[in-house]
Amino acid sequence: MAETKFLVALAESKTGKILTSDGKRYQHIGESWLAFNSLREAETFAKEQVESNPEIECVILTQNKKPVAVARNIYGVVKFTL
Repeated sequence: MAETKFLVALAESKTGKILTSDGKRYQHIGESWLAFNSLREAETFAKEQVESNPEIECVILTQNKKPVAVARNIYGVVKFTL
């Protein structure tokens, strides 16, 4: 089994509040991070999430929780920034 290398957190774009993997506000119950084995997998997941719901953004981090990118829907186009 490969070691997790990247984490993705979902958040409300307007408030920055962290969401669980099922899109509900994180209340310290359930998972707030989704784990991926490659940056490409993490970016693909983030892009799909933001395309399907423009009201959220996805934060991609290393396994040590260092920020890599933030995926946001800007006027219908998914942009990765930091």
